Amino acid sequence: FSAVHGPEDDQEVFFQTSILPLLADLLMGRNLTLFCYGVTGSGKTWTMVGVASEGEGVTPRLSRSKKGQEEDERKAKEFIKVEMECYEIYNEMVFDLLVQGRNGTGLPVRESGDRKVFVAGLTCKDVGDYREFVSLFGKANANRSTGSTNLNACSSRSHMVISLIVTARFEEGGGESVKVCTSRVNLVDLAGSENNKLTGNNKERLTESSAINKSLFVLGQVVQALNAGAPRIPYRDSKMTMIMRDALGGGGGSGPSSSTSSSRSHGVLIANLAPGSKFYNDSVATLNFASRTKTIENRVGSN
Repeated sequence: FSAVHGPEDDQEVFFQTSILPLLADLLMGRNLTLFCYGVTGSGKTWTMVGVASEGEGVTPRLSRSKKGQEEDERKAKEFIKVEMECYEIYNEMVFDLLVQGRNGTGLPVRESGDRKVFVAGLTCKDVGDYREFVSLFGKANANRSTGSTNLNACSSRSHMVISLIVTARFEEGGGESVKVCTSRVNLVDLAGSENNKLTGNNKERLTESSAINKSLFVLGQVVQALNAGAPRIPYRDSKMTMIMRDALGGGGGSGPSSSTSSSRSHGVLIANLAPGSKFYNDSVATLNFASRTKTIENRVGSN
């Protein structure tokens, strides 16, 4: 593992040591995806969102950070704009969290002519400053599907994805040329895998649990197939892995050195572990999964 953080590390320590160094890649046009993975109740949403009494999580800290703007001889002159999308994947349906109300079938997931996967009809909002981000983020969080279980009074019943699209202007060669690049950071708060004996799920919770566990199982199959160099990667077996295809297997990004899309994705898995002997098997499974994801390489390709 790249780093291990014990209970003595607060939100600030975690962000400064394990997240902030990644932002240089983001600001140079490379996409970045952060996955938070672990059993239900292990603190994934706390890590990604945080609470006022214990400090902000990764998402609000990242949204206002502008450090790491220098790399090699290129320097970010200024941000042109930052945009935000936010959605959840609930029972294998995609819902926009930046709008009130939802239809019964959710938004369709499609593939563009250049083979990029996207959620059709998703709202994209300009984020002028941190205050605007907080307002949008609060609205999205309030619209997310949650429910009570024996392990968590406010359990996430969906995978939530926050996407920040960053456009920056760069000077090169001492100001002789100026180029623009656009990159995307995906912050993915995965719903936790669930043992229904421990959660005491009712009929509705069981339906949600089945969808959660299935999508996490498919994520594991995708990781296994990527590591094995399999000819077929089962991205389409789950909405979550299909949408995150570029982040998992490479692709996307518009860097300052090229106008064509290429494999410019960097992925990070944050493994959350729950204390207590009853979570022993879940902790072992989480660590094994995280270890397997560490061996995946997103290689630069022609498409």
